[in-house]
Amino acid sequence: MPLIVIASLIGIITSSYAPVYHSCETWLLLIISALLMTKLLPIRHLGLILLFFNVSYFLNQQTISWNEKRINFYSNATINVIAKVIDINKNDQTSLSSLTLQIQRLKTDATRWHHVNDTIILYTRGNDYLAVGDIIYIKELKCSAIKDERQKNFLVRNQYRATSFCTSKIKRIKRPHMDFYRFIHRTKHTIRNSLKKKLPSENFNLLSSIFLGKRDTTNFHFIKKPFMTWGITHYLARSGLHLAVIFIAIATLLNCLFIPIILKTFIIFLMCTLYALFSWSSISFTRSFLLISGYQLCTLLKIPINSFHLLNIVLLSCIYFNTQLIFSLDFQLTFLLTYSLILINKYKHLNPGQSKFLRKKQPIS
Repeated sequence: MPLIVIASLIGIITSSYAPVYHSCETWLLLIISALLMTKLLPIRHLGLILLFFNVSYFLNQQTISWNEKRINFYSNATINVIAKVIDINKNDQTSLSSLTLQIQRLKTDATRWHHVNDTIILYTRGNDYLAVGDIIYIKELKCSAIKDERQKNFLVRNQYRATSFCTSKIKRIKRPHMDFYRFIHRTKHTIRNSLKKKLPSENFNLLSSIFLGKRDTTNFHFIKKPFMTWGITHYLARSGLHLAVIFIAIATLLNCLFIPIILKTFIIFLMCTLYALFSWSSISFTRSFLLISGYQLCTLLKIPINSFHLLNIVLLSCIYFNTQLIFSLDFQLTFLLTYSLILINKYKHLNPGQSKFLRKKQPIS
């Protein structure tokens, strides 16, 4: 498993920085790898490693090509769009709202409508009547031009196609009676606003930043200053540790009750899922949630739990979902730290003679 992870990472890095070879050669290497894995038993592991290397290489190659094609299409383009609002974030200081739009149909100039499935970020003011789940129409939307590689990398890693600033009024076509995105969005903000009214400002800022993953930009600098003085500002960042604390608290409480293991596992998974849905996520938080889900699945299926293998599976799932994540510093730090903690916990109880990693070299007499 570790060699498969390393081969996948090398495949993605190689396809990002090395010259891209032809797709026919890619498919040929995939076929050779599959044959080595299934037919030639002595070198089956080598075939498996080559297979994952080529799959990750080919997948990242196609991802880069498709992203560049779509981003270049939207860059500095004027389009008419019909889109669905899937998220709204408001800045209280600047009264600027950022809308995450899932474009359903678009057209340029006098061309016919095209069905697409692209996501863009729209910055706007004065459209407070919009809600998550609304279907909207925007005429002659001017997309921002891509000025440098940094901006393009931001779009690729977040799976956006473009950003735009809209000062005109947006036309709402319809609002569905029931919408999952709107329910999640309203519930999150209802919980946060309720806590904001009942808690003192400093307590709310601390709770919202750590456990909800949403900072109050108005007064956050007041609470950040003492953390900077002591060099512990990273405690304010949303991390998987906060989900792990809730997981341990729920598991400890349920251990005091005489309930079946299946019911206990289901309750833990349900509570962690609700917490993940009704708070703002991050890479570290997602990694922790997937690990906890893996633990609960192994418990239900009565499979021995191996933290190292579970983390490998989570890592592979993340990079195959979005191959460009490995170039994000947050992604690198959270997985590197988790791997380090697992290895330290695995070997800390061993004597130097029990592990080749801890065995000291004996002097020659």
